Order: sequence, then C-alpha cells, then structure tokens
Amino acid sequence: MPTRGWAESAQCPSAPYRLSNGAFPVVSYVAGPGEIAYFAQLAELFEACGARMPVVHPRFAVTIIEPKIRKVLDKLGLSLQDFARPYGELAGEVVREDVPETVRRHLEDDLRVG
Repeated sequence: MPTRGWAESAQCPSAPYRLSNGAFPVVSYVAGPGEIAYFAQLAELFEACGARMPVVHPRFAVTIIEPKIRKVLDKLGLSLQDFARPYGELAGEVVREDVPETVRRHLEDDLRVG
C-alpha cells in the first residue's frame, strides 16, 4: 500500500486515538470549517493507517440578532449579508453615509486641492 513517503508508525494518529477508534469506531463527525479542511488533508493518512475516515458533516450555524442590534442595523441600512464584505469597505461606506453634507463637501474640496 503506497504511503507517499510517510513513516506509518510515526505519522498515524496517537495510540489512544487508534484505541478509541478501534473500540468505538467513528462513523460520522460534525465539524466546523477548520476541522473540515483538516479532515480533507487526512484521507491518505487514514488509508495508510488502515483506518476508516468518518463521514464529515458541516456543523449547523446560526446568527441571532438581538432586537437592540436589529434597530441599529436598520438605522444604518445594513443587513447581515453586508458583514460578509471586507471590513474596511463596509466601515468606509457606513462612515461616508453618516457624514453631514457640509463636511463631505469640505473634505471633497480638500482632496481636490490636495
């Protein structure tokens, strides 16, 4: 069985892990994004160690927005999807929209003169 240069005894999961997997095989594992990426890298290692890789399921995620926070988001005209954007982009937009018109004109004039 090819191991791609891995020393099986040195690279297999720890003995307690192997023992627990032998006694209580893990059929399914609920994982977060980092763990899913980690398991994706371990397929060959599981195979080299003669172990079955568990089926990995993404962990359920939910975002709860409290009423007080919802009011602030509504006042700023923001949705939850807006927070997927880069922070600097979102913060810049919020600040630009919240600057009074007279201040904005002065800033634009200063930038033009620059």
